[in-house]
Amino acid sequence: FAILIAAVGALSAYFLQQNYRAVQELNDLTSRAKQVEIINSDMLRARVDLMVAARHLQESGWGNGQNAGQEATQAIKQATDLLGGVRDRFSDFQKNMLEDSTGRQLSMNLVRRYRSYIDDGVDTMVEALKSEDYSTFYMVNTEYGVPRSAAFIAAIGDFSRYIDQRQQETIDYAGQSFDRALMAVGAAVVLALLLMVVSRLVFGRLVVRPLLEAGAHFDRIAAGD
Repeated sequence: FAILIAAVGALSAYFLQQNYRAVQELNDLTSRAKQVEIINSDMLRARVDLMVAARHLQESGWGNGQNAGQEATQAIKQATDLLGGVRDRFSDFQKNMLEDSTGRQLSMNLVRRYRSYIDDGVDTMVEALKSEDYSTFYMVNTEYGVPRSAAFIAAIGDFSRYIDQRQQETIDYAGQSFDRALMAVGAAVVLALLLMVVSRLVFGRLVVRPLLEAGAHFDRIAAGD
């Protein structure tokens, strides 16, 4: 009886552990999806800051004075800080890519789109802005920045949809593991009750009834039989 209860308890613990792992995987998938969304948002914000900086630099050259130059410097710093954060986050993303075949393929596509976006688009815009080559700056933004951004966003969309699918599968698996744990506990309770009833019947027939019969014999012997 004790061995049976221990075995069912171990089975329940196993299902609960599987449920815990599923919850951990769900949190990790959610973190990855949020990470790439932040990367995309910061990249867009950096491009906007570069566009603002270009406008202020042009205004300072048109005689609008020191204020425009200071605002341009501030905008460039904001863009640089954002891009630094983007590189750190993406480096962390590359170190922890999904290991399954589909997930890794989508992750690698995201990496390629990111490299193309930041190398051909954003970094080139920064260099053109530093050299005050505004025609190149706007050309790069139009010819490379915009389409590379669209391709990167599309790759993020594919990745996010796969993450959503994995999350739903993980949620379903976690629910199934929890249900199995409950079923194992319920089965343990039912088996315990059955064993108690069977033990009571067996004990009554093999032990209690012979003792009662022996007691009746001793009663007759004590009465002089």
